[in-house]
Amino acid sequence: MYSKVHSRLPWFFGYIGEPEDDFVVDVYGDVNFDGSIDVTDIVLMVGFVLNTSTPTEEEFLTADISQDGLLNIQDIILVVQEVIGVSFRGAVEWLKVNYPELEVEERLKSLEGDISSIKHNLEILDVIKFIVSEEGVKSYIVRKILQLFNGKLQHYLRRMDANCCCIFNEYFEDEIINEKNKSCSYHNFSGAEKKNIDLACLFAFMDIRRLQGNVAFNFSIYDELLDSSLDERGVDLVISILQERVEKYNECVIIISHRKESAKIGSHYKNPGEVIFLEKEKGITRRVDYNE
Repeated sequence: MYSKVHSRLPWFFGYIGEPEDDFVVDVYGDVNFDGSIDVTDIVLMVGFVLNTSTPTEEEFLTADISQDGLLNIQDIILVVQEVIGVSFRGAVEWLKVNYPELEVEERLKSLEGDISSIKHNLEILDVIKFIVSEEGVKSYIVRKILQLFNGKLQHYLRRMDANCCCIFNEYFEDEIINEKNKSCSYHNFSGAEKKNIDLACLFAFMDIRRLQGNVAFNFSIYDELLDSSLDERGVDLVISILQERVEKYNECVIIISHRKESAKIGSHYKNPGEVIFLEKEKGITRRVDYNE
């Protein structure tokens, strides 16, 4: 049994001879290239399959009637059907009588076994393809996690008095519903409203991360959190969430601000934490005492 793959190898060219440039099969089954398909072609093909003779590249391509890249009993049966004018079973019986050394039935059983194995492997590959696809097990797992994530996201949006709800699907495409129960774009909201959505997503992701692994971090830095578009009430709501995380998860929270008045924010909370002042002079940052 030969394969077209072999013919592409340099050593195989040296073994069977170089093919003609741009060879195109004229008539499949006309292995001796005499312009007709007859018993002579059957004899040649039987020799190829029994390995009593070796086909050239052109002969191989012409004898591969099924065009599957292989030269086997299937191709011989097809050419016998064409030459003798019989059915598939008639061709098998004719070969059994005239070429018993071919062991046609055994070769067919082997071929059927190969086909069955290939079909089985294809079924397995189809299952694997589905599993690793966007609709497969990854999507299933993501949907399960999203149920929890979306629940936490709504929780934090409510904690910050957001005037919307936000839901993500398994492709992490968001759908935002405003207070009028209409779907709208993230970019339709004000700066403070966007900040609420951003922070709610951040807190939700932090909670999921804590639940999904046995390694959790307890250190977080928020840069310019108090310098953003949040109003006084919005800042108070965010600070209350952060203080809750400090108490519940023993987190260390650092808020970086470039506004001196930010030092007073949250001072009325229990255990407001330490305020550190830093100044940069000539490219060097130093801790300094602050006097109001």
